[in-house]
Amino acid sequence: MLKKIISFIITADISDEKYKTVKDDMYRNNLIMLRVLSAIATTIFLVCMSMGLMVPNMGSKMPMYVAGGGIAITICCASFFSHSQKLHTFCMFLLDFMLLSTGLLITLLGAPEQLTVTLIPVALLVPLFFDVKPIVFIVVVGCADLIYISIAPFVKPSEILTLDMVDVLAFSIAGIMIGTVITKVKVERYIYANRIKKVALRDGLTDCYNRMAYSEDVASMPVGYPSDFVYVSIDVNGLKMVNDSKGHEA
Repeated sequence: MLKKIISFIITADISDEKYKTVKDDMYRNNLIMLRVLSAIATTIFLVCMSMGLMVPNMGSKMPMYVAGGGIAITICCASFFSHSQKLHTFCMFLLDFMLLSTGLLITLLGAPEQLTVTLIPVALLVPLFFDVKPIVFIVVVGCADLIYISIAPFVKPSEILTLDMVDVLAFSIAGIMIGTVITKVKVERYIYANRIKKVALRDGLTDCYNRMAYSEDVASMPVGYPSDFVYVSIDVNGLKMVNDSKGHEA
């Protein structure tokens, strides 16, 4: 039982082979999410910086807004103008950690006398942002919580410290569990979609690609592909007589 629980927490009970079969689908979705989320984060930080210039009591949080905004803009540019999958993957982890750490710094340094409400929604949402193995967002959320636990006792008032720690850890665990379940559902959906696509693009008898696959390939070819690239389509005549006399398997 314990082994199954650990497997579910780390991999969402999905094998490495299954993750490999859907890695391209996961990457495409992650890139879209990275672009959208980094653009949203950039907008939010710019708004917060503008408000910080007008509202005096927000001045203590301005350094966090500036740092977060700078990272968000950098990630947003990298997601749109770079074609490196490794860079995009790094930006995903950086964005998650930036959102968590910025929430931590705002509450620990900007408003230590208040409960850590800024981190609670982020802790719930971060595991839902990207399609990755649960162990990835467990590490990201765990690192952020470790930073919080290390700093909070020195800056938080004793009367709210215990409640604050319980809230942060509880919502972090809840976010991880929810993210694990959602990851399992997403991966299984990708696997099912790939099976349906295979049925649509391959002949059921010979397992060869069919005309629909050919049309999709031609339509997806980038402009300016090498001139020595050639598609070959072969049509075999006389199969009906063989089918009728010896059967499809022959």
